Amino acid sequence: MKFRSERDALVDVLSTVGRAVGGRGVSSVVLSGVLLVCEGNRLTGTGTDLDLTIRMEQEVIGLEDGSCVIPARLATEIVRSLEAGAVTLEAGEERVEISAARSHFELRTFPVVEFPDDEPRDRSGSPSGRCPCDGLRQVVRAASTDDARPCSPACS
Repeated sequence: MKFRSERDALVDVLSTVGRAVGGRGVSSVVLSGVLLVCEGNRLTGTGTDLDLTIRMEQEVIGLEDGSCVIPARLATEIVRSLEAGAVTLEAGEERVEISAARSHFELRTFPVVEFPDDEPRDRSGSPSGRCPCDGLRQVVRAASTDDARPCSPACS
């Protein structure tokens, strides 16, 4: 994967998707990274902590399609520290190179296959194919509308 982008646009992508990345004590080291996917002139960044997933797309100059998972916080700080202007990011098998003007940084990447599936799950289904409203209709009759009635010990 290889692409070129303006520094400020790349910082925006990395910092935004990096907000979803877990801090210390994450269950898997790959969760401390962000997934970057370059297809044509479109860069998609994804960060997740398994509870929250943030995905952002940005227009870039795509030189080579591909994907990589890079350390979120470190990559964001590196890109932020670069001079304003064009930044080139080139990912190989185990390393990613970030360069701009006279600056050149090399980071180790995480395996892309270990990054959690970022496709949204279909949550439109319901148990046994029935509408959740059916269950609500069954319990609403038992709910009291009298505010003066004391709460049961189970509520405490």
